[in-house]
Amino acid sequence: EAHSGFAETDRASGLFSDVSSPITDKAGRPIQVPKRVDLKTGQPQPGTSMQEAIPDAVSYDRFETVLDYKPLGRPIAKDRQEIIRFIKAYEAREGRLPKRVAVPRYDPRTGDLLKTDLYVPGDFLPKSGP
Repeated sequence: EAHSGFAETDRASGLFSDVSSPITDKAGRPIQVPKRVDLKTGQPQPGTSMQEAIPDAVSYDRFETVLDYKPLGRPIAKDRQEIIRFIKAYEAREGRLPKRVAVPRYDPRTGDLLKTDLYVPGDFLPKSGP
């Protein structure tokens, strides 16, 4: 319920390129990314399916940001695979990583926004190399 209210506000703000919709290529086709990747190598896990990446909001030009609302207290590690999908779909579309991943935190009882945690893609992406 809280997410639909956030989407209405984000859509009305005009600050985002897309709100609650799949990240698409320049022709408007949804980009498919692996559902799960190996967190050490970044390679798709064997047998994983492909799926669309649907962040709560994304800005390609203005902020170069992927936004994903989460309840306060939820460990970000629980959502790492999902956020990797957002980052990889953004990269496939734009040819570069987003500058940041914004995670607004809300009170799950009231739906009030409390704070926004800011990350860089490297906080989520598997580290390559030794």
